[in-house]
Amino acid sequence: MHRRRRSDRPWIESCEARRLLAVVTVTGTANNDFVIVSVSGLNLLVTLNGAPTSYPLATTDSLVINAGAGADAVEIASSPVDVTINGEAGNDTVTLAPAGKNLNTITGSVRFNGGPDVDAYVLRDDNSGTVGRNYGFGATEPNDVFRIGTGFHSHSGVESFDLYAGPGDDLFDFTNSFSGTTFTLHGNGGADTFDIYSTPGTSKVIADGGPGDDVVRARPTVTQTSVVEIAASDQVGFLNVTANGTVRLTNHSAVRVANSWTNAGTIDIGDGTLITANGVTNFDELAFQEQLYQGTLGNKPRVISGIAAASSAADGVGLGDGADIKITTAGPFTIGAVDAVLRYTTAGDFDLSGNTNFDDLLRLASNYNSLTDMFFIQGDANYDGGVNFDDLLLLASAYNTSVPAAAPAPIVASGNDQTDDAPNDVLL
Repeated sequence: MHRRRRSDRPWIESCEARRLLAVVTVTGTANNDFVIVSVSGLNLLVTLNGAPTSYPLATTDSLVINAGAGADAVEIASSPVDVTINGEAGNDTVTLAPAGKNLNTITGSVRFNGGPDVDAYVLRDDNSGTVGRNYGFGATEPNDVFRIGTGFHSHSGVESFDLYAGPGDDLFDFTNSFSGTTFTLHGNGGADTFDIYSTPGTSKVIADGGPGDDVVRARPTVTQTSVVEIAASDQVGFLNVTANGTVRLTNHSAVRVANSWTNAGTIDIGDGTLITANGVTNFDELAFQEQLYQGTLGNKPRVISGIAAASSAADGVGLGDGADIKITTAGPFTIGAVDAVLRYTTAGDFDLSGNTNFDDLLRLASNYNSLTDMFFIQGDANYDGGVNFDDLLLLASAYNTSVPAAAPAPIVASGNDQTDDAPNDVLL
């Protein structure tokens, strides 16, 4: 009998232990749904309209939430797995870390695909600690945000995006975005830096520095544009606007520049007030005059009011020194005698009182036919350096009119926000 030698025996590879991972899909109703995602022990807990369902984390690869119609709210409290939310119809809101307010609890990536209506994406990182965090926008795709310690969080078809940082010295590095989203970045204290490189199409960035010495910089390249809005009254250390960049005041805000300013792009006063404090470096009132005169020239540094440009009323931007104008405050700020003030107002309002009247006519009359070295407060309504019939016509077009009364503008707690390329508080 032939015996098989040991070496003739068939060789069988040992099997590696493997596990099958599942994609969990949760489907909402046609009504207004409320979904909460969290971790409970070794399970992923998904609560839909008050009904919880557990899925073992050991066998769960990712989670997909199809919200369905209705105004749905999805809260991601914590998750180590990737989550995709499809908003579908209705005004939907997705909030990350709503209670703990620390994105470290969400190590998986979260993507929110908005639907055809008005959708909002909110990231709460208020309690991330006093150590500054770096938030990168558009690093891998136009609408993602990432910081170390949490996943990539991205979106599409979302109309509003709010990120609340902690009290540390945070960096918002905004490289790119899709058109159509309004990004509001909340510094929440600390010496935060807002570097805004590109805001394409109808997207925009609102820098809400909060208290502390912040830096806000609009820094587009030659082929990009960058628009930064300031919607709350605030003091900034440095105002610096680069070419193709725009800093725009909205919501009747008052902004005080404390240290330095430069403008190679556009300063849009909007319906607000810009105060340049005494002693600010690089400030030249004649340069302001020239940039106001160049307000219709898009290829040169300019100071404008987009509100006035879009209005059929006789309005624009007025410029004067504190000692020569009638207002003594703007927002929370007291105007010093040697402070320079830019204000949205009516045409020919040479004392910046907010209306054009007989007092303004007297100023113009006292300098009539002075054709050189004239300023706005002396009757030069069109900033061409002289006071003549053209200025009288502008004054007449707004005579006995006033700018609309402003509702109280929100006020940011005191601090030196800066706009500059230097590591100081900056608005660029």
